[in-house]
Amino acid sequence: MHKNMTYIITLAGKDSIYMASDSRLEYFNEKEINGEKYKEIVAFADCIKKTFFIENLKIGIQFSGIGFLPDKEEKYPLSYFIKKLEDKNSSSVDESFELVFNFFKDLSIEGDTGQYVKGIMSAIDKGDKKVCLFNTFDNDFRVEKLEPAQYVENEKIGGSFSLSKDKIIQEIKKRIAQKSREKWWTIGGKITLLEINQESHSFLLESDDFSQSQKELIRCFRGDLNKINGRILTYSKLVKYELPTFDKRG
Repeated sequence: MHKNMTYIITLAGKDSIYMASDSRLEYFNEKEINGEKYKEIVAFADCIKKTFFIENLKIGIQFSGIGFLPDKEEKYPLSYFIKKLEDKNSSSVDESFELVFNFFKDLSIEGDTGQYVKGIMSAIDKGDKKVCLFNTFDNDFRVEKLEPAQYVENEKIGGSFSLSKDKIIQEIKKRIAQKSREKWWTIGGKITLLEINQESHSFLLESDDFSQSQKELIRCFRGDLNKINGRILTYSKLVKYELPTFDKRG
């Protein structure tokens, strides 16, 4: 099995929204010890892009709970499904948020830890910086307005932050580096950093993106690690399995 529990951050600058994430993917076996479930992480790869921009809808989206979801008889990563959203249209930012949420909810199984997504969407709406926090595991969805210097780190809203673009980028890199030292088995690799303003968007940093099927990913883990920038652990890492949650505080 494989899964990605990651680090994502979205923050409001003076005129822009910044969204950043790492690119690590765990490869693990499930174990049960004394009635409790654990992940035995045996490998990881830095190959998964987790922050995207949906052009037609003009919204950024990033994921922290990532599985490979089904399409016909295969399973694919979220980047595969983002492309399916490129032909969607809506009349408002709130409608776009709801459209994307419903799209992924239809692909998910509520309460299934192997088939759900959670994360953050963002957009600038007539000058307002909006974020949507969503979780298809337990069908949670909420839209909030971010003031300049506020941020959402994973699913928790906080503040304040520098409004300088250079300092924002520096702080994002610092936070991801720190998290990767604390939890190297689940956070790390290249960073994707997206900047969104009222008129346009750009990727200031961009990670690798494995968009092929789950079967191909497993083949790479078993015999072509260079293709996915992967590493087999000398000693496996045992981590207690935590069910996905949605933090409603804010």
